[in-house]
Amino acid sequence: MSIRQAARDRLARGAALRSTVPVPCARNGGTDLPPPIAQGLARLARTSAPRGVDRAVWRQIRADAQRIGDGGWATEALALGWSVEDVFGVSADGAIEGLAVWLDGRRLVLIDAASAIAAGAGGRRFVFTRRGGVVLRLLWAV
Repeated sequence: MSIRQAARDRLARGAALRSTVPVPCARNGGTDLPPPIAQGLARLARTSAPRGVDRAVWRQIRADAQRIGDGGWATEALALGWSVEDVFGVSADGAIEGLAVWLDGRRLVLIDAASAIAAGAGGRRFVFTRRGGVVLRLLWAV
């Protein structure tokens, strides 16, 4: 099962959406990523899709990860207590994903210590809840 398919299955079950929206913290716009993350994103930009992952899906994941890094969202998330894995991770089976994998082309709007809000087509809002403490692999190490 692909990473995206697992996400769609979870979405269909309602696990990725919340009925309440947390009080958000506006991002600070900073882009000063720690060198290991910046290097990881540079490595990710050069990687091919892992076995079993559709190339178009992988391109979207890479683009979303880059937008998170370049747009200051990763810096803000780390400052709010998110781990690198919360932002750029995925479980080996694709069932649990970090923010970059979950984003699926949506535009980040707000982030707080526990969740992120993204805008989809037509302005619909989606909420990602970080799963702190879950062991995930970084996208550039998949």
